[in-house]
Amino acid sequence: MDSIEESRQLLKAHRLEHPEIGIEDAIMYFRQSGHSKIDCIGAVSEAFGIIHLGAKKIVHLSPAWEFGREADEEFNDTFFVTTQHDEHGKKLTSIFS
Repeated sequence: MDSIEESRQLLKAHRLEHPEIGIEDAIMYFRQSGHSKIDCIGAVSEAFGIIHLGAKKIVHLSPAWEFGREADEEFNDTFFVTTQHDEHGKKLTSIFS
């Protein structure tokens, strides 16, 4: 596996030479290179000039990351519930709200 920085640089260089490269190709490259989903989100955001939240949604819905989508969604659902209320039922401010 390349380091994340090497992979990001390779993707950026490849995009300069081949601007027609699609987001799905980039996502699959990162997935097949053994990088994490979080690394993939950052690289897609950087290489394609997409805000982080948009890149997160694109990567999450990508066929390349389909295998873990259900578990990720379950985690997010659980995370949202636990961060919205403390043990006394008091509503908490969440970065996801």
